[in-house]
Amino acid sequence: MTESIDREAQNEFVQNDDGYKLVLDRHQKMFAAANEQERQILIEGRKVARVVRLMDICIDKFCSCADVTAGSSEDKVLQEYTGEDAESWFDEFEQSKDLLQELLLDQCSKVLTAKYKAKKIREEVQMHCDQLRAARGEAEKRYVASLQPVKRGPVRPKKNAA
Repeated sequence: MTESIDREAQNEFVQNDDGYKLVLDRHQKMFAAANEQERQILIEGRKVARVVRLMDICIDKFCSCADVTAGSSEDKVLQEYTGEDAESWFDEFEQSKDLLQELLLDQCSKVLTAKYKAKKIREEVQMHCDQLRAARGEAEKRYVASLQPVKRGPVRPKKNAA
């Protein structure tokens, strides 16, 4: 007849098992790395949103400078306060817009890279989950084995000293 196993004692045994603790520690580190990578996706995505906002502002200013005619009151105000006329600012905004487009593409690439890394780390975490389950199973087996009485082989007769 099989004895019932004290699940609390078994769980305590498993939690204190060196092999299980080693695998659990690695698993927790991998899980933390996966969460950090997911966070990086959000951070890089927010940077994309900021670059898009900068693009919108740049395009807005680009268009407003395009409407300013040379010698108009707006052109004179720009010249007085910035030292540049509307045409110069038009060129500046156009170059900035081109630079921002490059930055946007680079940032989108960083988001895709972060997503790829997160996917790979999640796959590794899943592997570690399987290893953790296996380590727990082995520790549970060791616990059950520790409950069994020690089996001894047949006793050998003592040799005569004579």
